[in-house]
Order: sequence, then C-alpha cells, then structure tokens
Amino acid sequence: MKRKVPTEHIIFVGVWTGLCFAVYGGIGIVNIVKAILAKDISMTTAASIMFGSCMIYIILQIISVSMVNTRASTTMGKISLDFAIIAVISSLFPYCFGLKFSASGWVSFGLLCGVAILMIIYTSIRYFKYWNFVYPVFAVIYIASFILVFSKMNFISVIASVLTLMGMFMLSREKLFLISNILVPTGITLSALATLCLSLSGKTVQLV
Repeated sequence: MKRKVPTEHIIFVGVWTGLCFAVYGGIGIVNIVKAILAKDISMTTAASIMFGSCMIYIILQIISVSMVNTRASTTMGKISLDFAIIAVISSLFPYCFGLKFSASGWVSFGLLCGVAILMIIYTSIRYFKYWNFVYPVFAVIYIASFILVFSKMNFISVIASVLTLMGMFMLSREKLFLISNILVPTGITLSALATLCLSLSGKTVQLV
C-alpha cells in the first residue's frame, strides 16, 4: 500500500514551488526581454524554450503535489515528471547554443534531446523491469553534456545542474518526497538566475 505523504510536507512543497514559480517567472521574462532587445536570436530561442517548459513543469508540479495522496497521483506524477525532464534538459540550452555557437554545444544539445525522448518514453512504460538501465544512461549522458558546455557556465549554473540532477533521481522515492520536490524547482530557478547573470556579464554573442 502506498505510504501517505504528511500534510505538512505537501503544504511546504506547494508553497516552496509557488515561490519558485514567482521568482522563475520574473527572471525568465527578464531573460527573454533582454535577449530580444539585444537582438540575440540564439539566446532568445534558448531562453524562450527554457522559460516555457520550466513554467509548465512548475505549474504541473503544484497540481501534482496537491493530489499526491489521491488516486490521480500516479497519472499526474507521470505528466509532471515528463515536464520535469524537459525542464531539466532545457536548462542547459543557453549553454548549448544560446551563449555561443560551437561544435561541443550542438553535440550536447543533440545528446540532451535524445536522452529526453528516452526518459519520457520510460516514464510511460517503466513497469518493464529491463528498462532499469535508463536512469544510469540518463546520468551518463547528462553529465557528458554538462562537461561539453562546462566552460560556458558560472558557479550558479553548476550548482543548479547538481541540484536538479540530484532531485530527478530522488523523485521516484516516496521517502524522499520532501527533499526531491524542493531540489528540482530550486535548481531550475537557479538556472534562470545563472542565465541572467551570464547575460548581464555580456558573454552572449549577438548574431544580428
């Protein structure tokens, strides 16, 4: 029988995710507007994809958390996890092609898109035991992609990536409900802040 999540944990995670929603929304809009005003097509694209996917994930996360002790929790959990995967992957897009076009960036982008598809398929059919290799594969590809774009990242973006990766691997464990559902939104919010800091530092490359 599924263990019930304490009400205080649900409330805390809901409030924390809501705060992340507000902070991320503000920073994300600033990132997009700044890129548009600078006529930086690559960063505008990267920031827009990142903003859209992350905002959808945070909204679904709030709904999923509120329904965690109901019969609908499994379905909402899978949908929320799918967008969590997309959000975590897209948080690296500014470093793949937003800041500077490079071979390593495009290789990282391709690897991230491939593993995102694999993980989304897995969340739908994970009752197959022989699919257990997916999480190690996700970790290896994500870390490889992270290394490829590491030179473009700052300290905040590194911390954000570590937090989101840790949170992703804890999401499926009921005992770690509180910490996992705090780490992922926090990491994603920090990734938006990291992108803004890099943008303000003038490291973006204008293409027009």
